[in-house]
Amino acid sequence: MNREGLERLARLAEMKRDLDLQELSRISAQMNAIQGDIDRLRHQLRRRGESTDMDLARRNGVDLAWQRWAETRIAAYQQRMAELALAREQFLDRARLSFGRAGVLGKLEQRKK
Repeated sequence: MNREGLERLARLAEMKRDLDLQELSRISAQMNAIQGDIDRLRHQLRRRGESTDMDLARRNGVDLAWQRWAETRIAAYQQRMAELALAREQFLDRARLSFGRAGVLGKLEQRKK
């Protein structure tokens, strides 16, 4: 392969690596946001459980419906987290390959110069 072709291939490998890193960042950001939602709901459940106030919601049983909703919501968030964790692992494999290709092509490009 000539020097110009190798340079183009190296640039493509770098672009692929960067795209894979962006996807990993996007997945991680989603996971962080979902974890924040889970943490907030758990905190609210904990606070509600510690409270001994006999407020209107407790007297009417609405707090139990909210607790069920919050627990269902947490379960749904955890399911989504599991899906994202799987996707992240798959992208990690791709990113490792992209990093390797970009590194090897960069070294080959340097040798050709």
